[in-house]
Amino acid sequence: MGILLNILFLGLALIVIPLAYIALCLRMKSHNTPRLCYAAYFVLFGTVGGWCLALGLSPSGLTAMCIVFLATVAPLACLVSSLTLQFGPIRTQFEEIAIIGGYSYIGLLIVWFIAILIWSLIFS
Repeated sequence: MGILLNILFLGLALIVIPLAYIALCLRMKSHNTPRLCYAAYFVLFGTVGGWCLALGLSPSGLTAMCIVFLATVAPLACLVSSLTLQFGPIRTQFEEIAIIGGYSYIGLLIVWFIAILIWSLIFS
């Protein structure tokens, strides 16, 4: 069962998520969305793809490297892209969703960190 999950997550990371990003870019282009929004979605799709890649490579040292990157650089990229869109001149529906997605990832990461901290305090 474990190898099937690895294949599933690798398929998501290497095929499905990039195709979904391309489809979203084509849709945003048809709605004349500003260019900053493309970068924000690149960060969000890259973060989701990174988690799928980490789960697909599990267990290995590459998984650890992916998780370090996803816990340090990805939240900063999400924060910068969300702040840039939030204080930008134009607001479209695509930008609103990207802003919420960027802030949500940071919030989920904080909740995950607190849950691990509580788990380690209870069971150590």
